[in-house]
Formats: sequence, C-alpha cells, structure tokens
Amino acid sequence: MPSQKRIIELCNLALESIRGLITEEQHQAAYDDVNRHDEWALGIEFVIDWLNEEGISINRKQFDAIYAAMSAMGLGEDDRVRYLKTQNLRGSQSGGSPDG
Repeated sequence: MPSQKRIIELCNLALESIRGLITEEQHQAAYDDVNRHDEWALGIEFVIDWLNEEGISINRKQFDAIYAAMSAMGLGEDDRVRYLKTQNLRGSQSGGSPDG
C-alpha cells in the first residue's frame, strides 16, 4: 500500500480533477474528510456517490484520478468505482471493467 502522504496526494488530485462538477460545499466536505479527518476513503466515496447520484459525466482523466486514489487505498474494484465507469464516464459502454 502506498504511503499515507501518497494516498492524500492522490485523493487531492482526484478532488481537484472534479472541482466545479460538484458543489463547493460538497468539495469542501470531501477535502476536509481527506485532509483534516484522515478519512480518505470516505471523502472519495462521497465524491463518487455525488457524481453517481446526480448522473454527472466525467472524462477519462477525471476517472483515472479517482481510480488511482481508490486503488491506492485498495478500493479500485469497489462497486462505486465500477458504476462510475459504466454510467458516468463519457464514451463508456455499460459492462466495462475499471481496468480497461
């Protein structure tokens, strides 16, 4: 597993990649979970849930940033990530795996 510092860096990259897609309040809450409360997974899971619930489309770079953060925490194969890829990734077709 990557170091705590690296996980936080990856989470912050993921958060920055989706800035403007979620509300500023949501972004701040996720940022605080990651950076103030050491709840890295919770912060990124909330982001994924918000994107999924609102049906917000993301591009490949944004997905890859989220996937890298989740993978660093051992959660890259989480159902949330799979759903995000199949339902919210622009140009994605249902049934794809997060790897491909």
